[in-house]
Amino acid sequence: MKRYVLYGLLLFSPFLLMSCGAKKKQEQAQKSANSLSLITEEEPKYDRTPQGNPIAVLNTTKGEIEIEIYDKAAPNHGGNFIKLIENGFYDGLLFHKVIADLIMVSGDPSGTGLGGPGYGLAPETGALPNKKGYIGMMPGANGKTNGSQFYILLDDYPDFDKSTSCFGMVIAGFELARDISRVPAQDEKPIEPIKILNARMKTVAFPPANELVDSTRFQSQ
Repeated sequence: MKRYVLYGLLLFSPFLLMSCGAKKKQEQAQKSANSLSLITEEEPKYDRTPQGNPIAVLNTTKGEIEIEIYDKAAPNHGGNFIKLIENGFYDGLLFHKVIADLIMVSGDPSGTGLGGPGYGLAPETGALPNKKGYIGMMPGANGKTNGSQFYILLDDYPDFDKSTSCFGMVIAGFELARDISRVPAQDEKPIEPIKILNARMKTVAFPPANELVDSTRFQSQ
């Protein structure tokens, strides 16, 4: 009898650990949502494009993808995405859905496509169209978008325009994203797990060492 009980515990434990991990991600995201502060020009810590938009970097098991975040055109979604990245929410998450040359989706801590951070966002429709190379939030429940699940479009998809929001665009690594969308999949889930190893905001670069002030030049002889 003890043997069967032990076997049952061993069988159930991986699912318990997965559930705990997803719950922890949700709790972190909920705290993030409660204290959401949008990135403004008063915070110069992030590198920005010539248009003044911050840049996010997704370091995946296949390489890096850079995303320009339009946090002024879609402040709620852009700000939420930045805050989740800052809190490490996306680190270790799978791309749980791919359709070749159309879409790839990540941001679900459960890895099933049914999870999220525990909250949704009101759509900011009309700001950015669902076109090739754009990134947006997946449709959610009660007329809101999912709070963390995002998609990258590999082709135009206007069907999404009425229900969800785009808030950024891939500016580097688009071909890599296309390759990820083409990996072998079963029920649209990659057979080989493809993860976001870590996500980060691109920070302002420090000047090269040879441009730093040499304090020894000012020492008395």
